[in-house]
Amino acid sequence: MDVLAQWRWPAPTQVVHSDFLRTTQTATRVASAFRLGMAIDERLRERHFGELEGQADSHYPEVWAQDAQSAAHRQWQVEPLTSVAARMCATLEALEQRWQGETVLVVSHGDPLQILLTALAGKPLTQHREQLALAPASITLVGG
Repeated sequence: MDVLAQWRWPAPTQVVHSDFLRTTQTATRVASAFRLGMAIDERLRERHFGELEGQADSHYPEVWAQDAQSAAHRQWQVEPLTSVAARMCATLEALEQRWQGETVLVVSHGDPLQILLTALAGKPLTQHREQLALAPASITLVGG
């Protein structure tokens, strides 16, 4: 399904994205469709996976198992859930202040977004993997 062809959400007035390739590509498609400029925010980057960075995705379950035990763990020098949540929440707050009354489309990555949604729901960060998985190019409304 082409999300843009079946858009059913409020039209964005701003597009802000991580500077990584996939998020830039997604942001470009949306910005082009709505004739908007784009802003990069490095705070929207993927979670840093420390020693596991650039290795096989098969290591993720090991990280997530540690996450379920402690939101502050730094096993393999992975960015702790507490740091990701603080970074993402601060970014969202800054964007809300900068563009009050605007509809800001934020393009980020699955793990940080699931951590953000867990924090916004007031749930323990150790439960972030219990959030429904976010499909690529999916839309989740946050705020009013």
